[in-house]
Amino acid sequence: MENDKIDLRKYINAVKRKWYWGVAVFVLVMGMAITYCVVKMPQYMSYSMMLIEADSDDGAKSMGGMLGLMKSFSIGGFGSASIDNELLILQSHAVKKEMINRLGLNRVYVERNGLQKTLLYKNSPVLLEAPSELFDTLQYGFKVRVKLKKGVADIKATKGLLGTVIASKQGATLPCTLNTPYGDFQVLKTSEYNAEDERTIDVVVQGNDMAVDGFGKKVLEIAYANKKSDGIVLEILDPSKERGRDILNTLMSLYNERRRDRRNERAIADAQFLEERIASLGAELAESEKEIEKFKKDANIISVEPEATLLFTQDVETDNMLLALQVEEMTLNSMLEQLNDPQKRYSLIPMSESLGDANAAAVIENYNDLLLSRMAMKSSAKEGNIALKQLTEQIDAVRESAIENVKRLQNQWEIKYNRFKKESGKYKNRIGSLPQYERELVDLTRDRELKNTLYMFLLEKRESALLKQNNSQELGFVFEPAYSAIKSSKTKLYLILGLGFAAAVVSGIVLSMIIGLRKKSDTN
Repeated sequence: MENDKIDLRKYINAVKRKWYWGVAVFVLVMGMAITYCVVKMPQYMSYSMMLIEADSDDGAKSMGGMLGLMKSFSIGGFGSASIDNELLILQSHAVKKEMINRLGLNRVYVERNGLQKTLLYKNSPVLLEAPSELFDTLQYGFKVRVKLKKGVADIKATKGLLGTVIASKQGATLPCTLNTPYGDFQVLKTSEYNAEDERTIDVVVQGNDMAVDGFGKKVLEIAYANKKSDGIVLEILDPSKERGRDILNTLMSLYNERRRDRRNERAIADAQFLEERIASLGAELAESEKEIEKFKKDANIISVEPEATLLFTQDVETDNMLLALQVEEMTLNSMLEQLNDPQKRYSLIPMSESLGDANAAAVIENYNDLLLSRMAMKSSAKEGNIALKQLTEQIDAVRESAIENVKRLQNQWEIKYNRFKKESGKYKNRIGSLPQYERELVDLTRDRELKNTLYMFLLEKRESALLKQNNSQELGFVFEPAYSAIKSSKTKLYLILGLGFAAAVVSGIVLSMIIGLRKKSDTN
């Protein structure tokens, strides 16, 4: 059992004998940590906040009793924006990619002065330019080092950890062209260029997709301001205060642009749908007026008797209930027809907000969102694009779910319609006891009134769609434009120094112990 005990004194003595090895390792590791902290560019935190406001609908405010009737049957409701959905848009790859393109962040300019590095943003003496399509397809990053001296430039492009040279030019006069395996790049002078300066500029070149990956949660954070508000806070840690602010402001601007474009596309689809229905209903209304005029002439009738008027009023009140269901049926049939039409399989489904069922509305909303994404991707993607093919398959799957939901709502509609139809039959039986000419006049008048009411409702809906289309209101109100902290963030540097100190102490003790025990073993 004595042999199983650990003799701590032996290890302590070993460390004491070779303590200078531990000190040497400690100095080496801590020196590396301190050097990293000195060389590391300072990082500044930038902040901004945006309030997500409900999309106002001026056209809805102008609607009269018909809109109230529609709402009483859960038709034509207007919902507010979901903060979770808005976060998804702001955090999306597409928005970040567009931000990269606008700000040119697929090329990062860093000036080297010994061990010191300085990020150059909008103040680089040289620019590296290439067609935008090149950055969309570039799959590998590389670095271009430009050494400026006496009015000429030595240019070398390298890739990988080993610095494999892929292109170079010696003693080039700017502007010049650098031919690389990935394409041709123009090296240009800027207003910051001075032929007398001797400077070394490193340009890190990345594809747009690679550049987006660099903006992870550790660098860029987009989240709720708090759970009880409709605010979104954006934060970014960046070596340049100006670049950090530009990134946040551009993200918020792109978000509002996408929301505005999406609102306009839906408004256009709704307006086109309503134009067709208004034209058709207008023709039917004109025909009803002609029938009433002809009937009055043939029957020599000027006005309806008081009893017929009373019955007509009661019947119209019941038929108004049926009208709401007829509008709902029209909407459901139109949606199902478009979903089943092969020629319109990738067209937006209009009037999705008029569904009273939250689950069905969510499915249609998701379907429209996928279609919008496909439209955007199809405009820029090449033929046979895998992502486009996957998105198309996803749309086909969601379409089936949307069809099932619309059919389910049609079944629910039939039950409600039959119930009100039965009630309406009571008044029609009473009207049936009137002389035939009065009953016919009531039917013709009621048909005209129903069509006229529906016609006015559709005109108001079209006006609402046009107001949405021309509405310049931003959904995201930027009440806190981006601003930067005055002092750089030291948190990461302190963490590195702490970890470096711990690693230096542990590695020094372990190395001293190993060498001390080995020397003692050799002596024995």
